[in-house]
Amino acid sequence: MFQSGIPITTDDHVHVLQAADNPVSQAAAKIARNAIDHTRAQGFLVGPNMHDSLAVAAFLDPSILKWKEYYVDVETAGELTAGETVGYSPAAGDDRRRPDLEKQGTMNMPIRGSARTLGSTRASPVLRDKFVPNTNVAVDVDSARFFELLIGRLSGKQ
Repeated sequence: MFQSGIPITTDDHVHVLQAADNPVSQAAAKIARNAIDHTRAQGFLVGPNMHDSLAVAAFLDPSILKWKEYYVDVETAGELTAGETVGYSPAAGDDRRRPDLEKQGTMNMPIRGSARTLGSTRASPVLRDKFVPNTNVAVDVDSARFFELLIGRLSGKQ
């Protein structure tokens, strides 16, 4: 979602924060202005990522995000990926299916990896013989609603 080209923070948002004229909005406007200027100076084509703000917004209103079921684990033995979080979904990447057939993909999707299994200290080439989700992962955001909530709260209008 962060590479979609959607502006993450815009000058218009900063102006709304500056116009609110309260200590919170003024501090938020300064932080946003510095973050925008820094990312532009570094040559990035989109504004700064707002992971923490989005996490709080999702806590307040989970419908801001589109969620998909995933099996998520931490890679523990990879030479280049040790400690990296990896996610598997029958509805993502090369495994994508038509929406009406997504459930079918869960029936025989093996989960591969090299992490230790719960029953043994040996590494396992296949952790699960079929896809069993263990979490929901946010895969898209309603940017307009996110900024309405964020800027509204910071400016004191919500």
